[in-house]
Amino acid sequence: MSISADNEAEPVEEVAESVSLEEAIAGFGDNPPDGFVMTMIFWKREPSNPKHQVHQFLEMLKTNFELDIRKRDVVMKDMHFYQVDMFWYGSVKHMQKTMEDLDNIVAQNLDSLQVQPSMNVGFCMRPVDNSDDGLF
Repeated sequence: MSISADNEAEPVEEVAESVSLEEAIAGFGDNPPDGFVMTMIFWKREPSNPKHQVHQFLEMLKTNFELDIRKRDVVMKDMHFYQVDMFWYGSVKHMQKTMEDLDNIVAQNLDSLQVQPSMNVGFCMRPVDNSDDGLF
């Protein structure tokens, strides 16, 4: 998207390219991902309350899928949103089924939780412990 002299956005034609999970992983070559991350952004304030029912749901997902979950209450100028990153690490051969199962359970339960987050899924590598971090 570009901005014209009138500060109005001009539409740019985008072509979405769809690839299978196997093709995406093959694109990493000899260094396949260690897992995936599913990010949910809640644009309403309610899920930031620790007593909101979405937190029970996230704990269930954490236990059933062995996820590392990171939650952030984000404030940027006039925007205020709640972000949840769910990380899964494991064998590439189990990744597709795990992604599909997690996606299905999340999709089935969002309506009952009365939340509709924006969602994104990507690949990730395991965090590396850096022994040099303590030097600075």
